[in-house]
Amino acid sequence: MATKLQKTYRDKGKSWYECESFKHIQTLVHEKFG
Repeated sequence: MATKLQKTYRDKGKSWYECESFKHIQTLVHEKFG
């Protein structure tokens, strides 16, 4: 899933930093809410 999101972000012209930040937030949410 993460790989698919990375590709989507690249295709939309988003920066790699934004993609990594999103993954980081997603990880924190997953750790807190399971």
